[in-house]
Amino acid sequence: INLDAENVQAFYFAACFGYSDLGRKCRLLSDGSGSADAHRCRRETVLQMLQRALALHELHGWSWLGASVTHMDLGNLSESRWCAEQTTEQQGFAGVAHCFLGELMRRMHKYDEARSHCLTSIKAFDDSDNLYGDTYRGMTLCTLGKSALAQGDLAAARAAFRQAELHARGRNRARAVGHPFVHALCGLAETGNDPASFHEALDSYTARANF
Repeated sequence: INLDAENVQAFYFAACFGYSDLGRKCRLLSDGSGSADAHRCRRETVLQMLQRALALHELHGWSWLGASVTHMDLGNLSESRWCAEQTTEQQGFAGVAHCFLGELMRRMHKYDEARSHCLTSIKAFDDSDNLYGDTYRGMTLCTLGKSALAQGDLAAARAAFRQAELHARGRNRARAVGHPFVHALCGLAETGNDPASFHEALDSYTARANF
């Protein structure tokens, strides 16, 4: 491994730790810059780290995806899409990249495109052995359900949420699979007037015991 590759990893993991810090700190904190929006400042710092990693190695797929997510959180949707698209042809990244593109299209209210990306993502995971495939498959199914719900297709939405719920429930040891599990239960509650699913989602989110 040459020095450049080591630097790529250093910047990438620094960005990961910076982004994790965003999730833990829910209140506004002083960022030393006088900005009232500390969370935005942190995201911009994370983005700079990822851009530095990509300047050193432009084929580092996780850095492209991290940049896509950070741009999405900053509201830079065109930039987010472009970053995600850079990874679709990289070996092992198609499923994850189309998962993010599906969510991005959903947020842009392009629901047909969102559903198309989700189906492409699911097929990619079916055809590969991705380390995080179980988690991202659950996330993709939830995005598929949310997109169908936004179009008023309740049957398709509920089917996607049910698949996500059963998928996550059967793979409760997969990393972070509790995230799509809770989303799936909330989707089932909304599409089926199902308070039991909502209460299970709330209990799972609060206790975090089974995932």
